[in-house]
Amino acid sequence: MSLLSRVSKLEVRVFAHSTEDVDKVVKAALNVFPRDVGEVRFRRRVVSGQYGDSITILRAEVRGSKARKALRRLIQSLDKDDLNRLLSEVPLRVDEAGNLYVRLDKQEAYLGRLRLAESDPIRLKFSFKVGVDESVVEVVEEVLEALRSEGGGEG
Repeated sequence: MSLLSRVSKLEVRVFAHSTEDVDKVVKAALNVFPRDVGEVRFRRRVVSGQYGDSITILRAEVRGSKARKALRRLIQSLDKDDLNRLLSEVPLRVDEAGNLYVRLDKQEAYLGRLRLAESDPIRLKFSFKVGVDESVVEVVEEVLEALRSEGGGEG
């Protein structure tokens, strides 16, 4: 099994608040994917916020090569500081089920730049195939390091 084939799925979730243009938020989320990934469809669900305002929850899920291409784009698009931060925080960003959680700046993504963020982010959940006798952290670190060696962390 090649390293990158361990990436099986990506779930993207983002909130569009009542003060935001939903189409612009979708565009920001689509910028997570490289142009050659093909169509990605977002499901929309409108909920009521704490203060009665409407919030649109946007969610998309891609599998296989689309998820792998998105991870490659992420690693190759992050600047050096963000990439180093992501790699150093892998133990904090994975769960026992083999998922890696990444949060990106929504406004920067709209402009085509991928940057880590915590506040009002685009949420990414990459699922990895990990054997029962393997460490999730080690598998994820190995895949990310391999992608970095392909040319990630520019900037």
